[in-house]
Amino acid sequence: MQIKSVNYNQYYKFIILLILFLAAAITTGPVYGFGLFLEPLQNHFDWQKSVIMASLSFGAVGSITTPIIGRILDRSGSKITMTISLLFFSISYLLRPLMTQIWHWYSLSLLQSISYSGTAALPAGRLIGIWFPKHRGRVYGIATMGNNFGGLTIPLFTGFYIAKGEWQTGFLLIGAITLFVSVLSMLFISDTPQISKKENIDSKTNYLSGDTLQQTIKSETFYLIFFSSLLGTFLYSAVLPQMGDHLISLNIDIKMAPIFISMLAGFGMTGKLIFGYFSEKFTARVAMMLSLTGQIIFLIMLSTVKNTNIVPIYLCMFGIFMGGYGALFSLVIQEAFGLKNYGSTVGVIGFSAIIPLFFGPLLSGFSFDYYESYTFSFLTISIFFCFSILLLFLVKLRNDQYPKYPIKPNSNIKPNSNF
Repeated sequence: MQIKSVNYNQYYKFIILLILFLAAAITTGPVYGFGLFLEPLQNHFDWQKSVIMASLSFGAVGSITTPIIGRILDRSGSKITMTISLLFFSISYLLRPLMTQIWHWYSLSLLQSISYSGTAALPAGRLIGIWFPKHRGRVYGIATMGNNFGGLTIPLFTGFYIAKGEWQTGFLLIGAITLFVSVLSMLFISDTPQISKKENIDSKTNYLSGDTLQQTIKSETFYLIFFSSLLGTFLYSAVLPQMGDHLISLNIDIKMAPIFISMLAGFGMTGKLIFGYFSEKFTARVAMMLSLTGQIIFLIMLSTVKNTNIVPIYLCMFGIFMGGYGALFSLVIQEAFGLKNYGSTVGVIGFSAIIPLFFGPLLSGFSFDYYESYTFSFLTISIFFCFSILLLFLVKLRNDQYPKYPIKPNSNIKPNSNF
């Protein structure tokens, strides 16, 4: 049967984009505000900061389960994966005000880490690849702007309650908002584009194509991306969660620290748009190399700054390059391996995060406890980023592996796509 045209329901796909944005915001935003909770938790429970930050290492356990979640995504779809993951994430925060022992903190942090990859990180790449194949770079940038929007807003409202001595309320709000997004996911998320009734299209149209997982694992490209991701992930375990505390250690007022973190997140949103566009023009691989280069420069400046008046400038510039990196990881994988087994591929590559998520917080804790600053850990991460760039330089993408547009198998007719 001949394909006339493909014209997806414009309203429905943007509802999905909005949900992805909100899911990214509420699940990644707490990472930006993590450092703001260190002082209150230390004062309330008499726990050392290194003991509290050790919970970030449970992200390594979350990485172990990421391949499983990726497989569930490929088999059961995005709706089930997102809804259940968001539900568990919300529970991990709703129960925190009831904590009395350190093992309570660790248990809830573990639940948060296990559920995180299924909330938005994995489903976003699949859904955007299906619904927005022509402009996936820019649209994925918009979706992942949610990460920074969460970093812009969550430190502000949690910081407001922390300043009032009500850190428990901050945790409750995060949990309640996540629960609401979980309900939205259950109602609207779909892996099947909405086709107009007037359109004539075979139901077997192929929206997902690309390498098998076996082919992916056997390729040299897989291992280059795997280890590059391993080194780049130290950003999320040994830099972002500690940035708020780093600012406080520079004698910046605790009431100003949330505003500075929000600035970092706000410019991260700009970075996602910029680098999303670059990924369409120059490939995501080149854009990611540029993102890492900028992070190295401004992380070193933030590590060695003496004049605190310059800190906002460095934070804004670092935010632009940092934000770009978050939008590019999924796109590099799609460029290299396609969408057919996207969830499983990202899950296996995400397994690389075990090392940075486990050792990153320990490195930061050691740096602060031994040197009374995060300078040592930040400079070490900068070196890791240099090696990550080198590995990406060696990657050879094979962009002809899969079509940009959904087409009927064995059809010579290219559909008119209006995204």
